[in-house]
Amino acid sequence: MTYVKDSDKPVGLTLTVPAAALIALAGGSMDAARSSGLTTSGDQSQLASLFSVLQPGDPGFNIVEP
Repeated sequence: MTYVKDSDKPVGLTLTVPAAALIALAGGSMDAARSSGLTTSGDQSQLASLFSVLQPGDPGFNIVEP
């Protein structure tokens, strides 16, 4: 996944992700992300390919340790 402003190269999928939808995506809910304003344009299978290689986060991960 790459962000490029004003590129002339073809893209397979474009996502528009408002902040609320980003939070829903981070939680793993595509339905909640769509209802929060996520929009897509292009080949939907590319999004499925991206999600297929991601692993769920560990909610017990220590951000700061003593």
